[in-house]
Amino acid sequence: MLVRPSIAAACSPLFALLAGLALCEAIEMVCESVPRLVLKWPNDVMISEAKLAGILLDAEISGDRIDWLVIGCGANLVHAPEITGRQSVALADFILPPSPGDLVPVLLSRIDYWRSKLEFDHGAMLRAAWLLRAHPAGTKLAVDAGRIHGAFVGIDDNGALRLADDSGHIATIRSGDVELLRVVEHGRQE
Repeated sequence: MLVRPSIAAACSPLFALLAGLALCEAIEMVCESVPRLVLKWPNDVMISEAKLAGILLDAEISGDRIDWLVIGCGANLVHAPEITGRQSVALADFILPPSPGDLVPVLLSRIDYWRSKLEFDHGAMLRAAWLLRAHPAGTKLAVDAGRIHGAFVGIDDNGALRLADDSGHIATIRSGDVELLRVVEHGRQE
């Protein structure tokens, strides 16, 4: 989807949250029964600890405005690719999946809906809705193969990830590859 938003460039990271949220909602609206969908920052759609879908964004920014933004969505409807070191899942593992032709119009509608809200209130409703679908506060996350890790405490006004380390210091992460850390026997993290 090509978008020409009329918002400041500083708000561009919120489009990652917007796209993931819109995809969750579209899947739930098109499917009669779907397992609980969870968002992993910034825009991975998960079922439990397995990735169902992801979003890629590209933008052109001039000065302090976004000229254009392209949103690409990839969802495992029928088949999930095997990715070394990562769990993935397809909707077909749980339900009869929708066709892309049924899903795309609803997805575009949800993107338009959240885009209008973003332009109206600079992302307040979007951030609140995204947080309702995010993993719970306190979930252990690692960024960039463990270079940064901590407990999920939320997102900031521009959609950046906020992680608290063991001492309570909060790091703000603007980009990176995020992994959910599982707690295993005796409190060790995997």
